[in-house]
Amino acid sequence: MSGAERSIALMETNVKGAGITLEKVKSSIKELQTLSQTAKGVAKKELTKVIKKKQERVTELEKHLKEGNLLIADKKKSKAQTPKDAAPQAS
Repeated sequence: MSGAERSIALMETNVKGAGITLEKVKSSIKELQTLSQTAKGVAKKELTKVIKKKQERVTELEKHLKEGNLLIADKKKSKAQTPKDAAPQAS
């Protein structure tokens, strides 16, 4: 496996992991929102803070996924355009 192939594989693994984490965080938000509906006072305020932080995390993960997928596509395109007999380049 070439350096470019390893790089692409690693990025794909990272993007897949981010996708799994994103789904877990979204699920957690739903659970906290359900819990928040019955909470009162300080507990409700604290749950609201936690939900807000998790929503920020969702935004970060979505950005990471978008950028990662674009980078993977770009690397694959670049690799496909590189002649097989060309000298390897440092990544």
